[in-house]
Amino acid sequence: MNLFQELKEEDQFTGDFLDKSLIQFCYMKLLQDELNTVAHIWNTHPIRAQRNRTTPHGRPLIMYTLPHLYGVADHLCPSSRDDILNCEEECLTRRNYP
Repeated sequence: MNLFQELKEEDQFTGDFLDKSLIQFCYMKLLQDELNTVAHIWNTHPIRAQRNRTTPHGRPLIMYTLPHLYGVADHLCPSSRDDILNCEEECLTRRNYP
């Protein structure tokens, strides 16, 4: 039987906002650790050279941060601190995350 069904039958889980928030809080650290691990593996794995010679190859993190090493254009748009502060004022935040 499903754990939530058992808890519902014992009146320990009603599925209201507090119950869902407590479950989310309990698993948030675990999920964030998993996401960080996946991001680290992805950013540091090597992309092999392809038959298409115009496709760059290397490690994604280095390709992103140092595009000039691969002979490609840097498409990042610089933003001033004032623009960032204006955007933050207009964002709704949940805890520390905009």
